[in-house]
Amino acid sequence: MNFVRILIVLFVLVSACKPKTPIEGVFPTSDGGKLDMAYHVEQTQAIVLFYLSPQCPLSVNYTKKINEMQQEYQDKYIEFIGVISGSHYSAQEAEQFKSKYDLKMEIIMDKNFLISNFYNASVTPSVNLLDSTGAVQYAGSIDNWAVSLRRKRIAATQFYLEDAIDAYLAGAPIITRETEAIGCIIE
Repeated sequence: MNFVRILIVLFVLVSACKPKTPIEGVFPTSDGGKLDMAYHVEQTQAIVLFYLSPQCPLSVNYTKKINEMQQEYQDKYIEFIGVISGSHYSAQEAEQFKSKYDLKMEIIMDKNFLISNFYNASVTPSVNLLDSTGAVQYAGSIDNWAVSLRRKRIAATQFYLEDAIDAYLAGAPIITRETEAIGCIIE
């Protein structure tokens, strides 16, 4: 009977220590720091999680767009955070990627896929727009520029993420709440 009580106490202690959602977690960043998601959610109107991979051509191709969007929304309290899931890339490789493409956002090292699995992100690049409570308001592609891994439009004609952010900031309904992201598989 004591053994069962000990197991119950251990289960309760472990459950209390582990975040229930990524929004409640503290994650290592590529620069060796820690990012407290709860703090960032409280300090912003919304967070955009960008799932990236330093060697995915589409992730690389979208870095300019990400920088432009971050500049556009910085005064509107929208925080951009990069997420590199899995153990294929070291923090040093993530920092080199960040530096090479002049990304100004923090990059979370999601080694155990906690964030990408929780939000069902399966490819890079893809995004989640999280509101001030951490709820997903939009998930999927940044825009419709990529038709497939090898085929792209001359220019995007639909701007899913920007439209979702603008609608969210205006208090209007987000028309497209989910799209299928095209890119490299998160593994």
